[in-house]
Amino acid sequence: MTDKTEIINYFSLGDSTLTRIDGTCSVPSQTVQLPPTIGRRLDGIGSTAGVRDFNIKVNNCPKGYNRVGYTLEPMGGVVDTPGVLPLATDSTAKGVKIRLTDRNGVAARFGTSIKVDEYNKATGGSYMIPMQASYIQTEATITPGTVKGAISLRLDYQ
Repeated sequence: MTDKTEIINYFSLGDSTLTRIDGTCSVPSQTVQLPPTIGRRLDGIGSTAGVRDFNIKVNNCPKGYNRVGYTLEPMGGVVDTPGVLPLATDSTAKGVKIRLTDRNGVAARFGTSIKVDEYNKATGGSYMIPMQASYIQTEATITPGTVKGAISLRLDYQ
């Protein structure tokens, strides 16, 4: 006599509708200029200066998506500290980098899709993601010069 056990799983998909959505959102290239500052305004590792408010623009989103999200990716190197961009190769300053936060000062999350909360499935539209950029001291000694960093923004749709 042989014992034979068979497990069968059934999956059933009900009536579903596939909707075609024409187009995607667009994000224009943007440069954010931080105000010039002097080294003594930074008074130790982690201190910040030269805060500049800006908005990431997400334009012309078509209606119909269940969710529109965005992912911030730092360009040019490895991120040591949350929200802090690696220095671009043509930066000349040392000991200082650029920090990105939301308007409440919470460090930007890199590599994670974040929902565009204001997106409206019924209407689509254009949206602004409020952000801040500032200088942040990253080493005990600062060498004056130019401070440059960059991010790319990737949109995702569901």
